[in-house]
Amino acid sequence: MLPRRERPPWIGVGPTPLRSFAGLCLVIAGLCAGGFLLTKTNPNAGLFLVAAAVSAGLATVALAVSGLRHLGGAAATRTGRSERDLVVICILVVALATPWSVEVAMARAPQIFGWQNPLAWLVAAAILASFTARFQRRRGYALALAGAGLAAWVAWLSTRLLTPGFSGLSFSFLPSDLVGEGWYIAVLAWVIALDGMVARCADEEAPVKMTDLIGLALVPGAALIRIGHKVRGRLWLTIAAFVVFLIYAGAVNPFEFQDYASRGGLPPSRPRGAGVAVYLMLVVVWLLSVADTWRSRRLEQPLT
Repeated sequence: MLPRRERPPWIGVGPTPLRSFAGLCLVIAGLCAGGFLLTKTNPNAGLFLVAAAVSAGLATVALAVSGLRHLGGAAATRTGRSERDLVVICILVVALATPWSVEVAMARAPQIFGWQNPLAWLVAAAILASFTARFQRRRGYALALAGAGLAAWVAWLSTRLLTPGFSGLSFSFLPSDLVGEGWYIAVLAWVIALDGMVARCADEEAPVKMTDLIGLALVPGAALIRIGHKVRGRLWLTIAAFVVFLIYAGAVNPFEFQDYASRGGLPPSRPRGAGVAVYLMLVVVWLLSVADTWRSRRLEQPLT
């Protein structure tokens, strides 16, 4: 029998979290590209093209990091945590390089990139701190700080709609019209980091505290993952992510603002009832996930 030839250590064909993430990004990129082709006559069709480009970029970065990781011979932990961390770092790099706000020239609202935004750096630093050994006991606080930073950015953009620069315009704005794709990418990194933290806590079978569960319940499905219901918890996360994508897709295309601004105006006014309905849908998803968490907690796992 001929001796089995071993594959060089830098060549790996088996599935890894990085390659799985890259494959998922490519699937999303393909779906978004298909959505753009089907709706290219719609003014907001460009959002699908942007989402496809961002997803393809994330897949490229993830594959590149995966190749460098094998080439460098970095050792993986049994849980694959090191690869999860690399995925999050890749996403954060893209988030800092993309806009966190949309330019509306008529309201004198500039486009702000992640690297120009102190809150974006705070979010990235807090997420990265949750990976370090020094902050292992305080990783929950680090991720809570990152989540607060993400929420604060949307709150700040929402308050800008009340200023004379926006309220004096004959256009019905929604908060999502001002949120750039960089914020959504940062949310993705935060959710992946949060999912990893609560899944590890569940695997360690650490006692569940009421205060921890209340905080995690703010994110659909996170508290369910913490008490051991990983499939149901991640299903709620996926549903919430889909609704957030609908919010993103329902926003006014940034290129539309730029196009009309070059002509000294704003896009034609349009009914925004569907956009408000999607916001309410997200609230309903959150309430249902809280109810599911409460029911599961009472039936199966007592709190300490």
